[in-house]
Amino acid sequence: TQSRGLGDVYKRQLLGLANMRMDTGDLADAVNWLSEAVGVAQDAEVFTLSRRVAELAAAPGGDLTLAAKLYERLLERDPTEREAWEPLAELYGKLGDIEGQERIVGETLDCIQYPQDRNALRVMLARALLNVSERAEDAVFVLNDVIAEDPVHEQAQSLLADFLERNDRTEELLELLRRQFDVAIERGDQPAIKPAALRLGSRLSSDDQPDEALRVFRSALDHGDDADLLRAVLARLDDEHDPGDRAALLERLLTVEQGETAGQLALDLAELYQSLGDEDGVLRVLKLGYERDPANGSLRDGLERSYRERGDFSGLARTLIDAAEHQEDPAGKIALLREAAAVHRDQLSDPASAAALLRQASTLDPD
Repeated sequence: TQSRGLGDVYKRQLLGLANMRMDTGDLADAVNWLSEAVGVAQDAEVFTLSRRVAELAAAPGGDLTLAAKLYERLLERDPTEREAWEPLAELYGKLGDIEGQERIVGETLDCIQYPQDRNALRVMLARALLNVSERAEDAVFVLNDVIAEDPVHEQAQSLLADFLERNDRTEELLELLRRQFDVAIERGDQPAIKPAALRLGSRLSSDDQPDEALRVFRSALDHGDDADLLRAVLARLDDEHDPGDRAALLERLLTVEQGETAGQLALDLAELYQSLGDEDGVLRVLKLGYERDPANGSLRDGLERSYRERGDFSGLARTLIDAAEHQEDPAGKIALLREAAAVHRDQLSDPASAAALLRQASTLDPD
C-alpha cells in the first residue's frame, strides 16, 4: 500500500512537472516529463496532456517533432490505442514523414480489432501517398485494400475515383463506379444508390454509352422515385422514344416535385396526355399539380374545365371550395363560394350544402 501511495505521488509529480513546463512554454521539457509518466500514469491523464502538447506543437513556433516523439512513446506502450496512433499518423502527415506513416501501418494494423479503425489508418496513409506523385500507385493499392474490407467506404471510394479521373484511367474508374453501384443495389442501401447511380451514369454518358447509363438510372429508380434520377432518365430519352413511357416518367417526377415547378410540370404533362387521348391522365395530373401548387390559376381553370366536360360536378365543387380556401382576396373568395353553391344547388341537387356555403360567404361580407 505504501509503495502504491508513493507511486501515485511520483505520478502526480511527473504530470505536474509536465504541466508546469507547458505553462512556461518549455515544450521539450514537458515532453520529457510526460514520456517519463507514460510508464506509470493512467491513459486518460496522459492522453489529456498529450493532446495539449500536440496543440502547442502545431501552433506557430511549435515543434511537431517533439509531439511525434511523445506519441511514439505512447504507441510503444499500446499499439492498438487509437488515441496514440491516430494523432501520430496526423503528425507524420504534417511533417511529410511518409515512412513514419507506413511504419505505423506495418506495426499497428494487425493489432487493431475494428475494421473502421484499420481503414481510418489506411486512408490517412493513402492521402499522404497521393501527395507524392511517384507514390500514387501505392496509394491505389492501399485504397483498394480499404474497399476490399469495406465496399461502401465513402472516403476511400472518393479518393480513388478522383485519382483515376484525374489520370484519365477510364476503364478502372468505370469498374470502380460499377462496383460501388452494384454493392449499393445489393445491400438495398437507398442513400448510397442515388449518388452511385448519378456518378456512374454521368461517366457512362461521357464515355458514349447512353443506353448503359439509362439502364443504371432505371435500375436505381426501382428502389424509389427521386427527382434527380428521374430527370437524368428523361434527359437521355430521344424524340423517338415512346411518349407513353415519357409521360409515365414525368408523372412520377410530378409526385416528388412541389410548388411552381410542380405546377408547370403538371400543365405540360396534361398537354402530353391530351395529345395521347388519355383524358383520365389529364385529370389525374391536373389534380396532382393543383395539390402541389394551389395558387396556380391555370391548373384550377384546367381542372374546372375537365370536371365540367366529364360531368363530374362533385369534383368541380370540391375544386371551387378548395380554391376559395386558398384565395386571400375576400371578394374573390366570395365569388368562388357562390359559384360552388350554385353547383351544389343546380347540378348536385343539394340545397343544404349550397346554403352552408352561402352562409360561409356571408360571414366575409354580411351586406
